[in-house]
Amino acid sequence: MVDTRTNRRRVRIGCCAAIAVIAAVAGCSSPSSPSPGTGVRSAGQSNALPDVQDCSFDKPTVRPPSLILACADLGVQVEKITWKSWAADKAEGDGTEHDNTCTPNCAAGNYVDKPVHVVLSDPAQPANLYTKATTIDSTGKAAQFPLVEKR
Repeated sequence: MVDTRTNRRRVRIGCCAAIAVIAAVAGCSSPSSPSPGTGVRSAGQSNALPDVQDCSFDKPTVRPPSLILACADLGVQVEKITWKSWAADKAEGDGTEHDNTCTPNCAAGNYVDKPVHVVLSDPAQPANLYTKATTIDSTGKAAQFPLVEKR
């Protein structure tokens, strides 16, 4: 019988392999014809508005539909984000946070979903990437997460 930890490791490896294949296929498309609505900017494309990069294996984007805020274990994610604003100093939107409660432990934890307000801030130069994400739930509880600073 394979234990839960081994299954989770296999799923992570499979996800990473799938992401690598998707990235390789996406890299074969013409840089002059980006997919509509993806929000991904081509390298070297000039724009005053910062990008966000949630994990080091993702490309920097503008207005992504979801963000992974705990890259090591995917324990905190915000999905179905509706962006209200995206400016040079901060971006704000609303989405659904998917949290691992780590009860009884993180490997066997349960996930809970809750509505949150997301604020991206502290853009770093010269990469022009937001470096901090803050989520605020309906009770006013805020949580901060560092974001990837380098491309």
